[in-house]
Amino acid sequence: MDKKYVFILLGVASFFAIIASFFLMRNVESSDAQELNAVNGTCVVNLIDLSKSFAAAITDNNQIINGLRNEDCFALQALNSTISWQARSQWQPPIKVVCSKIQSSSIQSSLLCPPFDWNPKLLGDEQDIDSLLISCMDSVISTSKDINNLSDYTDISGALTMASMIGSRKYRNKYITILSDFQEDLPNHNSQANYKLDRESVIMIHRPGIDERHGVYEYINRIKNWKATLLDNGAKDVQVIQGFAATESAIGTLISTAQKLDNEITVSLSILIDPKKNVVSELRSDDVENNKLTRLVRFCGRYTEDLGSTVIATFAIMGPSGLNLDVLNPVEYKSVLIRERVPGGPVCDIQEFKMRLEEQSMLVYNRVNRITSSSLNTDVSGTLAIMSLTDFKPDKHYIVIISDFDDTDYLQDNFLFEFHPDTHVIMLHLPTHADGSDPNAYIKRITQWKKKLIEAGASEATDIPLYSVTETDFEKVFTE
Repeated sequence: MDKKYVFILLGVASFFAIIASFFLMRNVESSDAQELNAVNGTCVVNLIDLSKSFAAAITDNNQIINGLRNEDCFALQALNSTISWQARSQWQPPIKVVCSKIQSSSIQSSLLCPPFDWNPKLLGDEQDIDSLLISCMDSVISTSKDINNLSDYTDISGALTMASMIGSRKYRNKYITILSDFQEDLPNHNSQANYKLDRESVIMIHRPGIDERHGVYEYINRIKNWKATLLDNGAKDVQVIQGFAATESAIGTLISTAQKLDNEITVSLSILIDPKKNVVSELRSDDVENNKLTRLVRFCGRYTEDLGSTVIATFAIMGPSGLNLDVLNPVEYKSVLIRERVPGGPVCDIQEFKMRLEEQSMLVYNRVNRITSSSLNTDVSGTLAIMSLTDFKPDKHYIVIISDFDDTDYLQDNFLFEFHPDTHVIMLHLPTHADGSDPNAYIKRITQWKKKLIEAGASEATDIPLYSVTETDFEKVFTE
């Protein structure tokens, strides 16, 4: 064949190959565009337990007060702040938010507030997401206070079934948050829903209800079992956090590491107080505003600026069980705020942070003086177990325990709690009345506790007799 015709044929073949490739690429691009369009948007479904055993509290006089507790409201507020920040800066719009209740038959549940879509590209400033979230939270809180809105049973599986259906359209981001004690309880003739998730990210915000039938060990297993089951049933990931610890920084970090600024160091400071008579007596002072607890807190506050760019301080009064913790709302300091400050949110003024620390120390001091009893048992082990039942891991965690450490569970070989490696425990200890006749028992107890704390994962355990502690002791702890 003439070379000229060969070149012509080759040219024609190349032309058609180019045309075919062009249309193939157009089809691929069209397919990719359709797929991208199909996965646009973010869906958030908040499930709130409104059973009578959860949405209630028992007073010192054994009176039941209906409604979500203060710590629940604090957690919901932190969740709202996180949703708002993520919606404005990270998530792909539109943002769909649905808030539903967990009840006796959750597939028949009514919504706690109208669902909404938020898309700043379409709405501009006409509809602010913060006002929508606040309005919804107000509705949730008011609904929970009416006994007629509370259910006798708790159908978590049914609520998850509906939550997955709500987000069944292909959203790019899908989240389910659950506020509950995770104690599923169905009417006798109701079967459990066989829910299946579709790679949703789940956040479990937990706290004990008012009818905990078992102890700390069973509670911990219940939370861990639910986490495992959610993963087995299709969740993309599951994060666990206590309701009292659900601050804006904690929730934000669990949802997305993007909410954590570059080079941001997050530090948790937990102060646990034993309300037994011998401990409280040691904390007392003729000058109430200068009591030993408040002075200790001042010592901590002086080194706050050196601890990290984000500091979360939590006060807790221990009880006869780790399930009976009396926890104040955390105080959070941020050297730089990523968004406009909201009521109850982080403070960026270090002096204000120190002032709030002192205010909380006075609240705790007044409370322990009211409940003190020489016969009171204190579950230090169970308290630490509940405190460590979280997937939020700060860069550093300082735990200050003010106690005589007279907890029979410390003799157990298998502790319920475990710390992450950057945990430093400060034991401010004192003897019991019985130790007066057997000082060796006191020494042995403190030594065994130190050993157990290290075995549980603490990087350091420092013990200081409570009556001798000074600012220098805290300086060494926080600066070395």
